[in-house]
Amino acid sequence: MAKKCFVILNHEITEMQKKELKERFSIEGIKPLPSKLKNSIVEIDPEKWLDEETLKSIKKEITSFLEKGDYLWVQTEYGLTCYLVQYAFKKGFIPIYSATKRVFKETKLSPEQVKREYLFQHICFRLYKEVK
Repeated sequence: MAKKCFVILNHEITEMQKKELKERFSIEGIKPLPSKLKNSIVEIDPEKWLDEETLKSIKKEITSFLEKGDYLWVQTEYGLTCYLVQYAFKKGFIPIYSATKRVFKETKLSPEQVKREYLFQHICFRLYKEVK
């Protein structure tokens, strides 16, 4: 049975990720968070939490696309991720995330400055686990 996946990320979906979603989870419909809302979560101010209207808008987008048993791929700012994973369980959606391999390169620019570059490579999707 074909499933759908709503995606909340701070980056673009890779072809490898799309392929796994289709083959492993039988997902035919993939919908990213609309740009306006994505822009509001890319750099969440650490001094404050998202306003209730933004949270309502995100939940409205999710529920307008997904049905019970569909997938919610959420991997963003930590607090928002925890909130949306709980929301997914409450609504009967299946929350998932991408397990990645991280490779980093560090370059000393001066005695006081270090530059770090990270390369993230998708390995597989994992299901978030619900505490019961």
